[in-house]
Amino acid sequence: MRDLHHDRELEATERSRDEFITEILGEDRSPVRDQMDVARKYILTLQNFNRDAEGKETLQDFLLRAKKAKAMVDEANEITDFIWPHKELVFELVTTAPALAFGFGKSR
Repeated sequence: MRDLHHDRELEATERSRDEFITEILGEDRSPVRDQMDVARKYILTLQNFNRDAEGKETLQDFLLRAKKAKAMVDEANEITDFIWPHKELVFELVTTAPALAFGFGKSR
């Protein structure tokens, strides 16, 4: 019984993670298997560095902020395309981190 409960929690977590990844990558990148695989590995690496309760909360916050930022970038692209339809200007959501690191720590 305990293993079944754990398996269900794990499945729900993986489903939730994939939903975040799909929304953050967007409709162009999320169908590309390599893009999804890299994103899953990235998230797993972040999870491995954030195993305690505070780390899990920080990671969840990061994913929520990335999802919101992606929506804003998409909106900016729609507005830009409407205003300058022939300029082919495109904004992208990117992340940065210090060399050889996975981020800057907890956001403020």
